[in-house]
Amino acid sequence: MNPYGERAKAYWQTYRPTALAAIPETDRDALFTRIGEAVETEIGETYMDLVPDPEPGEEVETSERAGQIGMAKLMAREAAMDQFVYLEKEPGTETKDMPATTPLPKITA
Repeated sequence: MNPYGERAKAYWQTYRPTALAAIPETDRDALFTRIGEAVETEIGETYMDLVPDPEPGEEVETSERAGQIGMAKLMAREAAMDQFVYLEKEPGTETKDMPATTPLPKITA
């Protein structure tokens, strides 16, 4: 299970306990593995759509382009986490704190 799957598992344990209880324990690791893989795939498939295209004839410094790509990856990760991991919290869990989990992968350009 990748770090995105681990984060999803911790999130569900904290904020979606009823939904989690409905999933057989034997299926949970597979579920969170698939969620983690879905997040990773979504980031890879969408981030380049978020990188601005240079204007015709415009030269972009390598460091500036790397910054644009890094920012696009962060935006794609945020959107993917919202779509697959940070689902609606169940009533009564809104004020809970999620336990620390493995840090998400470092974003590089």
